[in-house]
Amino acid sequence: MWRPDLYPTKGTQPPKSLFTQEQLALTTRMAHLDSPPSSLKKPLDIESLHNNIRWSLLQDLTTSALLANPTSSQDADWLLDKDGLVHYLGRIFIPNALDLQLRILKYKYDHALAGHFGQEKMWQLIERDYFWPGL
Repeated sequence: MWRPDLYPTKGTQPPKSLFTQEQLALTTRMAHLDSPPSSLKKPLDIESLHNNIRWSLLQDLTTSALLANPTSSQDADWLLDKDGLVHYLGRIFIPNALDLQLRILKYKYDHALAGHFGQEKMWQLIERDYFWPGL
């Protein structure tokens, strides 16, 4: 009889288990949780992230002139949207603030629909919506 949790061995030795006893016990406990782990319950707070981006834009030399007088910008690559976010080349501009860049990376990486397809795919997901110098 074939079992998916065992792999065959040569000769007359009994099949070996693919999982350790600890792994099997953990799987059993996770299957019977009353509620999901806290990391899965916490909603992604995009509005808080965007508020932090707006605040950082005011401190940034690149965007402060645009924010002071948005109608005077002659560069079509830059746009100030109705929510107060600056877009560069159609993507939300992120000032040179490492904490914001890391939060965006975490937001995209932890998103339930993102999946985990490797580093290149992750950068493509980020570049779809956001831009920062050196991205």
